[in-house]
Amino acid sequence: MHRFSYCCGFCFPILLLLGATCVVLAILVPILGTRLTRSQVSERVTLLPGHPTFDQFCNPTLPLWKSIYFFNITNPQEFQDGQMPIVEVKGPYSYRWVICNRGI
Repeated sequence: MHRFSYCCGFCFPILLLLGATCVVLAILVPILGTRLTRSQVSERVTLLPGHPTFDQFCNPTLPLWKSIYFFNITNPQEFQDGQMPIVEVKGPYSYRWVICNRGI
């Protein structure tokens, strides 16, 4: 049968220091993280002429596409009488949405 040996006396201070560090980090990370996040957002969302965000806002390079589907009811009279509709899909009708923000 094995006997468990006791720690040499260094484990308790090390674990105490590790626990205290975790508590301090748990308090500081939300506070400092919020400040850092706010400063980064305000820096990157600045809409001033000459700023890269402003240029991207005026002329977006990301293509925006819209797709529209229409549904044609092929049995309108039966549908009005309470039966299930039979629909025919028309589309997709797709077009590119071009945005040019001017006069800002």
